Amino acid sequence: MNDATPETWCPIPRWEGLYEVSDLGRVRRLRGRNGWGYYVKVTVIKPDVGKQGYLMLNLWRDCKPMKHMVHRLVARAFLGPRPDGLEIRHLDDNKMNNTLGNLVYGTRSENKQDSVQNGIHPESNKTHCPAGHEYTPENTYRTPSRPNARFCRECTRRRYREYSARKKAKLSLQ
Repeated sequence: MNDATPETWCPIPRWEGLYEVSDLGRVRRLRGRNGWGYYVKVTVIKPDVGKQGYLMLNLWRDCKPMKHMVHRLVARAFLGPRPDGLEIRHLDDNKMNNTLGNLVYGTRSENKQDSVQNGIHPESNKTHCPAGHEYTPENTYRTPSRPNARFCRECTRRRYREYSARKKAKLSLQ
């Protein structure tokens, strides 16, 4: 941890007095008695990696554990409640980086655009279209309705020529 940037701790909503979360993505248990009446000291809790790759940990109340994702705790404490229709975005697409500067609320579309810009979206790594034409700036275009999708100009031209030929053939039969 860097001493130049102090860590800011904030109570976790609905867990005030029991747990705090920091702007660096760490969670700590506060001093006091646990559910069994034993005295516990302030300790930073070590999270585990969940099935989807996010850091997870248990928060205990009344001898019952409740599993939480660390990025959700950081966002709830520092950014406030999540607005309807939005999700938490990791700006660098690193699910392990739960620092406050890396988390923002955004739409699913913005989250997908982040993955394209960061080069982790499966489509962003493709260099050729399904027909084998290279994705070059001259041979590629995008549409406003699907900003994350790339289209091959050569394949589009070929489809249009085939469509025109079918249409001409149909008109000549009439």
